[in-house]
Parts: sequence; structure tokens; C-alpha cells
Amino acid sequence: MNNNGSQYNPFLSIEERFDTIEDKISKLIALAEANLKPSETPGDERLTRKDVGRIYKISMGTLHKLMRNGLEFHKVGRKTLFKRGTCDSYFNQHQN
Repeated sequence: MNNNGSQYNPFLSIEERFDTIEDKISKLIALAEANLKPSETPGDERLTRKDVGRIYKISMGTLHKLMRNGLEFHKVGRKTLFKRGTCDSYFNQHQN
């Protein structure tokens, strides 16, 4: 029993903490969603190496050769990203 005569519930404080955490997560998600801006143009979509290989039907080896030969890409940490519009232009210019 605690000071006010009711029985102590050790899980009540944990539940309250989870509620607080859930509220904070919900607020963070809402804030993140509000800060996301849709692409101004469809060509601004970012693609991974796997995406480029799948969309343009090329192997990873071919993609690496194209990167060495001028296909523009950006590194974000360890990820390699491509702009969809840039890839479209490159593959349209370099068709067989």
C-alpha cells in the first residue's frame, strides 16, 4: 500500500511511461510528415542502385560501369542515390 491507502501498482507507472512515449512518437511523426515536401517535379524522385537496375533492366556491373562513365549519382552516407530524371535523360541519350 502507498501513502494514500491504495495498493501500489508497479505497472501503472510503466503504462504511463508508454503512453507518454506513444504521444511523443505521434507528435514526431506528425512533425516529420508536415516537413515532407512532395517532389516539385517527377524527375526529382531518388532511386537506389537496386531501383535503377530493376527499372532500366541492367545489372549492377553495368550500372557501376555507367557510373564511372558519367552517370550522375550522389552518396548519402553509405547509400548511392540517383535522380530519376537524370537517369531518364542519360538512358535516353545513350540508347543503342
